[in-house]
Amino acid sequence: MARLKLTRTMQDLLISMLNRQEYPVDRNNGRTFQALEERGLIHPDFYDQWHLTDEGHQVALKLLKK
Repeated sequence: MARLKLTRTMQDLLISMLNRQEYPVDRNNGRTFQALEERGLIHPDFYDQWHLTDEGHQVALKLLKK
């Protein structure tokens, strides 16, 4: 896995998603969700919920260990 540059907001969102397993679409953080999706760390489903990908799960675990 290549080293990803993530903002603090992106990191916090990944950790939050790790704890909840899914996250509702939030228009206030739309750019953050889009950026994480472009990096392959999250994906949306049909019910306006966002989920971690396998890679996103691994990144979130590494962030928790910091």
